[in-house]
Amino acid sequence: MILTSGLRGILEAYHRFDITNAIRTPQGLWTFIGPLGALPFSTHLDVIVAVLVVGRLATTILYWLAVRRVIPAASEGGRVTLSSARELVSYGGWTTLSKVLSPVMDYMDRFLSVEFSVW
Repeated sequence: MILTSGLRGILEAYHRFDITNAIRTPQGLWTFIGPLGALPFSTHLDVIVAVLVVGRLATTILYWLAVRRVIPAASEGGRVTLSSARELVSYGGWTTLSKVLSPVMDYMDRFLSVEFSVW
């Protein structure tokens, strides 16, 4: 799902909403129609999940092909330098820290507001 979101984000950054809508619409339909179509053959959850995974995999492949068509340089295999890797890890670290600390700060705020309201 993260890869699909990233690829969709690339297409949307290039204002190719026509492509993203053309992929998202069938994928949204598959989310509901795929499991419904599998019900006459099996009522097992693993079969229904497999149908959904196949749909997600197909969506990811379609997004990748669309990104390669919109940005031909995307298929050339970029080179990662030490400085760009350092930037990515630094940004990822701050993003992770923010995502971890945000709920903690939210609950601390609630705890402290209750604690001080007693005084």
